Amino acid sequence: MLDVVKKVAPSIPFDADRLDRLMDEAGIDVLLATSKHNVQYLLGGHRAFFFESMDAMGLSRYLPVLVYPKGARQKAGYFGHRMEGFQKENDPFWVSESQTNSSGTVDTMQKAIDYVRKQSRAGSASSSPSSRSMPAPRYATPSPTAKSWTRCSCSSGCAR
Repeated sequence: MLDVVKKVAPSIPFDADRLDRLMDEAGIDVLLATSKHNVQYLLGGHRAFFFESMDAMGLSRYLPVLVYPKGARQKAGYFGHRMEGFQKENDPFWVSESQTNSSGTVDTMQKAIDYVRKQSRAGSASSSPSSRSMPAPRYATPSPTAKSWTRCSCSSGCAR
């Protein structure tokens, strides 16, 4: 007979209290980790094997994003490439929100920013003092003083 194995949600693989304390000291409310190595550490060893040696793909790159709000680890989220879906099913992450349905850097980052915005609105709508919300992102869009990039006339098509 086949036995049904009950999956247990994995625990946080790092010292979350220390991270909260360090974020508080630095004045950081929400951490967005975007390097493969930092995301791997924060997820407890997860690596997207398809992008292990090279992360370029077409006109974009592989960009994993882990969102960690200070003091509200139950609202942490992970946003990755659509090719990570089966890895997530076989070895679930500890984060409550996990979306592995993106296909590039802009797509992934937009989903992470939308998640932070949604969580900040959900927390502000709640009247319960115990429900900790994420702060609204202040720098999610370019500042009005940012220079605009124009296409270069050289043969390589670089942006200057």
